[in-house]
Amino acid sequence: METSIKQLRMELKEILDLVSQGKTVTVTKHGKPYAKIVPVTDGVPAVSHESLYNLWKDRDDIQDPTQYVHDQRRRDRSR
Repeated sequence: METSIKQLRMELKEILDLVSQGKTVTVTKHGKPYAKIVPVTDGVPAVSHESLYNLWKDRDDIQDPTQYVHDQRRRDRSR
């Protein structure tokens, strides 16, 4: 579906209802694509546990992945 910014303002609830039903809405500005509204499930790809297995195996600089993640989180909190 395609909608203008003006139409989006006037029909926001109805358009968001369509998005919640799985539709993608392209918002146009002066007739050209400007933005896309997508359902949350489409915007976040699912990650399987298998894809995370051995995630760190090729990193020679990380001996202990648990400690590495812990250190990164501590560093981020101190910013």
